[in-house]
Amino acid sequence: MDWTHLATIAGPISGILALLVTIYMVGFWKGKFETKVHALEKQAQQYPLAEMHRMVLTLWNIYVVGALESRPDLAERSSPFHLTPKGHDCIPDAVKEAIRQGCPKNVKIPAWQAMEILGIETIETLAQDNGLTLQQTIALLAVYTEDVINTR
Repeated sequence: MDWTHLATIAGPISGILALLVTIYMVGFWKGKFETKVHALEKQAQQYPLAEMHRMVLTLWNIYVVGALESRPDLAERSSPFHLTPKGHDCIPDAVKEAIRQGCPKNVKIPAWQAMEILGIETIETLAQDNGLTLQQTIALLAVYTEDVINTR
């Protein structure tokens, strides 16, 4: 058996093997993709868009509006809230920079984004340093994060 005879056998075998691997990978990827789409459809059926909007609005009202209405010295009531100079002073420059650097342009939930960037330990320390409740601190950071998003 010489090399040319061996090459004529190995070529088609490797081609068939590559085709089978490609078919398997496409099927595997398609299966994973369809599973994720099905999970999203199930979630959309469980929580329709109007209900999801109402849930987010309720959480915003509880955590941000409720927290900042008791401290008008930190944020001015408008649509959206705006931090007062005292509110800006409560947020250290290092924290402001971390939010500016870590915040993508298309954030839908600013409070969650601020918590994800800073971590709860940093936020708790910030609350203690300023004599604020955790809820008020998260509300301040949410308003600041929203300002960062809106100025991009």
